[in-house]
Amino acid sequence: MTLYQGQLGNILDYMNELEKLDTARVAPTTSVLGAANVMREDIPESFADPEKILANAPEREGPYFKVRKVIE
Repeated sequence: MTLYQGQLGNILDYMNELEKLDTARVAPTTSVLGAANVMREDIPESFADPEKILANAPEREGPYFKVRKVIE
């Protein structure tokens, strides 16, 4: 617990230093790498061995992964 308190204290101290800087003309950024959209188009395709993939499923129902309902 003491370790985390010290680390959090250091982070908050650093945040206080950053607040002193004028960032009004700095554009928001989501990546420091300058990467554009790196997501590929979602194209459905067949798998050579679906049974091999389904072997990783914690639960399955027939040829499908079985997952808990997350929408009310």
